[in-house]
Amino acid sequence: MNAQVLIYSPQNQSNVQRGLYGTLTLLAWAVYFYLVLPVITLLLWWFGLRGSYVQLWLPEAGFDRTLAFTLPVLAIVCALVLIGWAEINRARFQNRERRSQIDDAAPQEIADALGASHPFAERLRTARVATLSLDDQAGLSDISVSSELSTQAPMPKPVPALT
Repeated sequence: MNAQVLIYSPQNQSNVQRGLYGTLTLLAWAVYFYLVLPVITLLLWWFGLRGSYVQLWLPEAGFDRTLAFTLPVLAIVCALVLIGWAEINRARFQNRERRSQIDDAAPQEIADALGASHPFAERLRTARVATLSLDDQAGLSDISVSSELSTQAPMPKPVPALT
């Protein structure tokens, strides 16, 4: 089987294969965290967080079973709520395009907005790449077109906007 096909088409994998790979990934992250935990502990102690660890987990040199049970349960509940919310939104918005198509602006609208002539706006509308030059009052002064969709006459100079 071509590995590239699996990378770009994960639906080609069976559910068992995906589940196995997910389990192996989780196991690898658990081993990695186990190996890095002493370094994290050292850094936290260096920043002075050993006192909070002692207060939370070792009150009076004992082990608080309620706290040891409650914190992981709360973490699991939070994760399940977040996953549930994400799945609800995925089901709600699956196969639904929420963005609407914007109609193209008419050449006259472009000309009015820029304060330019109609041929100027038409050339700007058909250009693939255009560089607009502005004067000191932020009015359109010139345009240079690198490539166009169709062959047209030379670019007319823009008509300054009336203020």
